[in-house]
Order: sequence, then C-alpha cells, then structure tokens
Amino acid sequence: MTSLVCPKDTLENLRFRIDMFAQAREDESFRKGLEDACRADIKFFFNLCCWGFDSRLMELGFKGDQPFVTYPFQDEAIDELDASLGKYDLVWEKSRGQGATYIALFVLMHRFLFSHEKQDYILVSFKEQEVDDPGNSGCLFWKMDYLLKRLPSWMRPKVDRARMRLLNRENGVRIIGTSTVGDIGVGQRPAAIMFDEFAVHDYGDAMVRASRDSTNCRWFISTHRGMGKAFYKLTRDRHIAKLRSHWSQHPVFASGMYRIEADGTHTIIDPNIDPIVKTLLAREKGFDWHSESKFPDEYDFTNTKFQDDYKLRSPWFDMQCRRAASRQEIAQELEIDPAGSGSPFFDGRMMEDVMKRECREPDAVGDFHFDPYEFTPQEKPFRRAINGHVSLWCDIDPQGDPQRKRYVIGADIATGSGASNSVASVVERDTGIKVAEFVTKKHPPEDFACVVVALCRWFCDHDESPAHLAWEKNGGPGYGFGRKVKEIGFRNIYYRRMKNRLHDKKTKEPGFHSDAQTKYDLLKSLREALGTGRFTNPSRPAMTEALEYQEGGPGKGPTHPGSTSSDNPADQGENHGDRVIADGLANMLCTVVTESPDELRQRSEAPPDMSKAPPRSIAYLMNREKKQSREWSGSRW
Repeated sequence: MTSLVCPKDTLENLRFRIDMFAQAREDESFRKGLEDACRADIKFFFNLCCWGFDSRLMELGFKGDQPFVTYPFQDEAIDELDASLGKYDLVWEKSRGQGATYIALFVLMHRFLFSHEKQDYILVSFKEQEVDDPGNSGCLFWKMDYLLKRLPSWMRPKVDRARMRLLNRENGVRIIGTSTVGDIGVGQRPAAIMFDEFAVHDYGDAMVRASRDSTNCRWFISTHRGMGKAFYKLTRDRHIAKLRSHWSQHPVFASGMYRIEADGTHTIIDPNIDPIVKTLLAREKGFDWHSESKFPDEYDFTNTKFQDDYKLRSPWFDMQCRRAASRQEIAQELEIDPAGSGSPFFDGRMMEDVMKRECREPDAVGDFHFDPYEFTPQEKPFRRAINGHVSLWCDIDPQGDPQRKRYVIGADIATGSGASNSVASVVERDTGIKVAEFVTKKHPPEDFACVVVALCRWFCDHDESPAHLAWEKNGGPGYGFGRKVKEIGFRNIYYRRMKNRLHDKKTKEPGFHSDAQTKYDLLKSLREALGTGRFTNPSRPAMTEALEYQEGGPGKGPTHPGSTSSDNPADQGENHGDRVIADGLANMLCTVVTESPDELRQRSEAPPDMSKAPPRSIAYLMNREKKQSREWSGSRW
C-alpha cells in the first residue's frame, strides 16, 4: 500500500478515487491497508479523501464539489501545519482563495479521525456565525461536516455533533468552536488553537496574550488588514514559524502569467491559460479563443488597472483588479501587502522609504539620573544600561552633557500600570532631528513629570534655557503630570492655543488638549514633516508605531489599535500613551514661537499673582490683609 501515489490531474484523481474505494468495499484487507496509508501519510489522505466546495464554479458550468487535489505550495503548508501540532506556533499570511482554511481544518480532521490520543482543538473566528452556522458553506464547522459526509462509511467514526462542538466518540478527540473573546483558551489545554482571519479581530493582542499559556501550538491564518493589527506584528516576529501563500503560487490564478517591464512592454512568462480563467474571460470580454490555451490576439497588456503598482500579473489577476474598488483592496486580498492594506493614516510606502533611509540603532542606551529634590540632572547623568529607559541618537561631551542647542520635548503620559508607555521625545528645534527618547511603562504620571523636567534642564541651549515642553493633558494621567510640573515651578511649557478664522491665540491653560480635530491636525502635521524631511526620526519603534495608526471614522481622529487592547481601562482610548503622540507634540513645538531667554527668566522670577488666590486660603487672607493695610494707611484718620 505504501507504493500508492495519488494522481494530481483532476480527472485521473477522480478515477483513482473511484477505483480505490471500489476495491475497499470488496476487500477488507485492502480497506485496512488504505486506512493505514491515510493515517501514515497526511498528503495521501488529502488527495484521496478530501473535497472542497466552491459555489462560484457552478455559475461557470463546473461542479461546485471538487476533489481536493493539492498543489505544491499546499503540500508544503500541509507538512508544516502537521509538524507544528502540539509543538510550536505558526503564522500563515496569504492571498485570498488559496484554500488555507480548508487545509488547516482538514489537517485537524486528520487527527480527529486517526489520533490514538484524546485531544482538544479550538477553532476561533471573528464572529460566531463564521464558526458554526448551519447552511453557511463559508463557516468552519460546515466544511468539517462536509468532509465527514463525503468520507467512505468505513472511515467515518461515530460522532456527537452539537453547536460549536464535534466529538469523535471512538478516540475522544474534540473540536470546539468559539468567536473572538479576550480570554480565549484560559482554563483549557488544547493541543492547538486555530485563529481564522486573525487580522479581522479587534482584540488580537489580548487574544495572543490570553492563549499563550494554554497551548504550545497556535495557528494565525489571515490576509492582511493593515499594519496596525496583531496579525501584522506576528508576521514580523522572527521567533514564529511562517507560511506565505501568494496568488502567483496558485496554478489556476497564475496561468498566463506575464510581467510589465520598466519600459512599459510586457514579457509572457506562461502562455497557457487555465480553462476556468478562459471561461471567466470569455464571459467578461467575449474573447474568442483561437487555440487550446494561449492568449487571445486582442488581449490588452497596456491598459490594465493598477499597472504602475503591480508588475507581475496574469489574466486572472487583471480581472480582480478591474473588479476592485481601490488599490487597497488588491493589497489586502491578493498582494500580501500590509503597508497598502487597511486604512493607514501614515502612508506605508513613504514610511518604509523613510525608515530605510533614517532609522538606525541608538548610539547609546541607558538610564538618566537626576536630583529628586531639585529636579536637575546629576553630574554625568546618563549611564549606559542594556535595558535603560533612554535611547540617544546624539553625542555626549566629556562632562556628560549633550550639545548646547535649542531643544523641544513632547510627552505622552500613561498611568504607569505597565499596560502602555509614557514617552518623552527630544528634538532639536532648529533642525527637526530627534536626538533622544525616554520610554517607561512603570513611572506614575507625577514621577514621570519629575524625570521630564530634569530632562528639559539637561537638554538646554547656550543660555542654559531648558527645552520647551508640551504634553497631552487629556484624562487623569495628563492632569496629574501637569500638576506636578506646576508644583516644581517649571515654566518653559506649551500653553493651549485657541484657533479660529480670525486669530490663533495662546491661552493661560498649560498642556495640549486632544480631541478628534486637534489630534488629526497634530498627526497630519507630523505626517507631512516626515514626508518632507522637516522631521527626522531615527527611532524604529516610533516609526513602526506610526505605521500602525489607522484612519478614524467620521468625527474621529486617527486611531491606534493599542488604544482598545489594553487590559487597564485607564490606558485605553484617548489616553493611550505612545511614541507617536510624543513625536507629534515635539514636531508641533518646532513650529511654535517660543519666549526669548529674557522673557522666560522674567516669567520664572516673577512673584505669583496673589490676587487670584482661592477664597479663605492663606494666600487670600494675606492678600486681603495687605489690601486693608494700604487702605488704612491712606485714610484721613
């Protein structure tokens, strides 16, 4: 039985199946050998027993039920998935229509049918109807039910089937379904968890964290939905095994493949076109095929949609482009292009070009030490440390200080609970070059304010004027930070501006107030500055975070996926601290007119205005006493 090889031609494969199952019905020993062969060789099982269903083929006059005859790239995926079960995580990024969901499910079904161990497997999709919905051929459990029904009766085990659950009563293997929840896998120990269309999940980061200790094997399978999703981060994690299935690997989609050259001409790579694609083209264009498979004479290679974006093409790919509403749709569904998929706020291609040109490792990483009573830097305050909070992209002189220049610092504040970062971004005001970054998860807002004030006094100009400081004041963390800055007496700070068509006026309210419009304006200005070179950002983590920002809906500013995935409610939504807001504030300060050193010194040395002290406070009573004293001294008595 080990010498049996399933033919890969569809018609020959069907004849082979009919012959094998006919012999198995008549010969019990042959049947046993065939079952053992399926158990031992998962690809033999696929090509002998598995089926797929595609209703679109019925509209073209083909059968919707098709024997699952695997292609080479699918054989590679089957081997990798099977090897990973119970052992390691795997990420599969793909074009649409690669058969990935069927393949993953049927690998699990192979264990369901033939495993001698009692095991659980969990299926997860972004909503319950995509997991188990009777009559919906797109849902996960329908595909497994479909396979079971098409298996020969002697291979089909006794099963218990309930909603979102399938149990093999003979070996105890269970397949359990669920929809997207943050605590997926908690309290369970499955052999594997399959996440289907993982990029669609809004709480992907939470699901990754929650499932980590539940199983050794997680499959994350999806097309891309932009660079702000947990799925994108997993595809860039070098510690996770990866599969990648591009449309050009699929023999049907790639048939008739050609390439657009730099001079606009085309080179045909494969002159043969699959019958399915020929039928689609005949319906769409009315082509009259003059030969069995080659291109029709009237095929237009010079006027294809998105021709400047995608040079490797095929007739099938051209049809998909004609039907697509935008280039983003092609990037998302076919090209495995995370930068072009989703709705990124920062242009992915521009950002990747900037990152290649400007991002580099820090010159030094360490910790910053300051006097906790005076809030001034200690002598030689920067000390190298592998996991330090400070990253420097500038030189430090022998006295332990940065060059004397005009600096600005933007700060974004989190709660210090560990869920998100508080960040201070240090930028040379006159050049727009970022020179330092302080990042912490553990500093409460008040402690972070002490650090940032000391940083402002370390990064000072030739007149020893400290860096100009702006912070996002929304929510509790921002207000707590601002109160501490005021308590310290630091004065070189940004004051909220009131803008309308007639004026742009500075108020007496410290800090940057963020709402949908001001946040949009802030990040739009940063986006333009990065694109034009007015802001130079060597920090790769900061630029990566910027790529994760998505366009907000109507009435919303740009959104970051971390703002909804934090475990701490105080670190969610508009309060989410990250490098991008800090960079945006620093960029804003580079264009704000600041006070001269003399004006700043005069402000810091001016006595407080006692006339505005709260009623019944000590300052209020002292002021009233002084006022009465002046009145009495001027009396005629």
